[in-house]
Amino acid sequence: MKKKNILIALIVFFSVILFLYSIFLFSYFNIGPDRLMPNKCLLTSGLSCHAKMTTIGITMRIINSLGQDIQNIKLAFAKCPDEDGIASGPVTLANGESGNYTIICTNVLRGAKILTDMTFNYTSADNQKTQSVTGVLNHNIENPILSFSERFKKIFIPYIPILISLGLVIIIIVLSILPILLHKENLKNKKKK
Repeated sequence: MKKKNILIALIVFFSVILFLYSIFLFSYFNIGPDRLMPNKCLLTSGLSCHAKMTTIGITMRIINSLGQDIQNIKLAFAKCPDEDGIASGPVTLANGESGNYTIICTNVLRGAKILTDMTFNYTSADNQKTQSVTGVLNHNIENPILSFSERFKKIFIPYIPILISLGLVIIIIVLSILPILLHKENLKNKKKK
């Protein structure tokens, strides 16, 4: 009976260790919900945006659905300091029109995903009131420039925690079944004697 309690305690101990180790691996290799989230480009209601990102920069299409014409447009990205963060594109957008804005931002577009704040400043054509809207861009980068180690991490690393966890689960299952098999073997030996 004492051996059975010790075995149960070991199984619980290894299960807790497995759980904590999995959490460590997922956090160490930055595998989390933010990497699994879809691309998003958010501004205020009335302004919709669609982004395309490459290793050269960001191209964003903004559609004006505010119900009024806007002018003096400036679009800035927080993570593009090399170009003062200002994107080039149309200065005015009529209601219902769309415009493409581009910024070259090569120094921060390494890797596979970018998360940056953006600011959209404009003046209303009707009442000349200046507005400033903030938004978020969370997007995958198309054709990223990856070094060998970054490619290795992107391809193989996500599977390592899963494989280690599966291996530990198999070990725990074997450790939990082994006493049962040994107990049956002891019963057979006692019957033979």
